[in-house]
Amino acid sequence: MTISRPLRISLGPSRLLAELIVALHAAAALSVMLVFEFAYAMPLALLLVALGIASARRRALLKSKHSVRAIEIWDGGQAVLECVDGTRLPVQIAARRHVTRIWVAIRARGAGRISLVIAHDMLSRSAFRALRLWALWGRSPDPTADSLSR
Repeated sequence: MTISRPLRISLGPSRLLAELIVALHAAAALSVMLVFEFAYAMPLALLLVALGIASARRRALLKSKHSVRAIEIWDGGQAVLECVDGTRLPVQIAARRHVTRIWVAIRARGAGRISLVIAHDMLSRSAFRALRLWALWGRSPDPTADSLSR
């Protein structure tokens, strides 16, 4: 089975992924506070937490104008990433993908390297299943579907 039309997946915000990103950055900040003297650790710890908040805002909550809002996947790993501001970026999805029951991680090469972590709560159940199948086998379960969204 090949994809005659693109598999289009529209992403929604993920509060769970955002909380995880901020929590991991806060843990890194706490580690810095435990290792270094307070005067040196405090600015770095604050920057780590700020980086976590900015990353969660862009990658999980999709609030940045450069956040990826939709993905169109074609045969051979060709894809188009659609950003919130309407920008469309043609990319090549790397063959190596990481797939679990709760997230799919993909790397794309195009105008730079882009890594995407797509959590299960960013998509509907059928859309997440289609993405997982494509990531594992390079096939979509329903190539005639126009759009799969949250």
